Amino acid sequence: MHRFRTAYGDASSLYGYPRSDVAAFDGILDAEGPDLVHFHAFVGGLTPGLAAQARRHRIPIVYTYHTPTALCSRGDLLRMGKKVCEGLLDPKDCASCTLQAKGAPAVAIAAVGSVPAPLKCALARVARGRYRTALTLQSDLGRHRASFEDLVSGSERIIAVCEWAFRLLRLNGVPESKLLLCRHGVEARERVRSGRDGHGSSLRLLYAGRLNVDKGLDVAVKALRSLP
Repeated sequence: MHRFRTAYGDASSLYGYPRSDVAAFDGILDAEGPDLVHFHAFVGGLTPGLAAQARRHRIPIVYTYHTPTALCSRGDLLRMGKKVCEGLLDPKDCASCTLQAKGAPAVAIAAVGSVPAPLKCALARVARGRYRTALTLQSDLGRHRASFEDLVSGSERIIAVCEWAFRLLRLNGVPESKLLLCRHGVEARERVRSGRDGHGSSLRLLYAGRLNVDKGLDVAVKALRSLP
């Protein structure tokens, strides 16, 4: 087993990920000579660089899409936090939606959206902090989409673990010839057992997972509280 930490924040490299990470991965490929490289996450600026090294070694690539975050910059597939989004990564629309998720007021979002791209680039050179983030977000998302498309084009197969992920990937241009729906490994004969036995009519829920906002545990709590 090999592990290497990414030294995020190196301004000399794409998206802040240092080229030394790619070099370290290249060394692992040289040492192990794998028959297949399987990515389970997509990090813009880093994953495409690692995938490029695998292609340089002529090693086939498989990528499994698990969560919305690779294509949804806010991570929850909720358009402006209210309506379920189909998941198309459109840099302009997604920039506005992401700014809303970061707490930007509607007036500021509209103002940034109305600024022409050349002027945004000029202002971003002198802006700092959240102002620079707001001005560069649309172009950053455009590069992110291009990086994702590069990974897809260089992969033998793209695996979706559920139907919504399969539909989302198709919507974002992944060829169906490369897509494979491979559900999580649960025996078909298994059934979810009701939590009502011996405890009246109350519903019991067991959650096993990390306490992270993208897991949606708060939604489950609100749903249970809404029951009579």
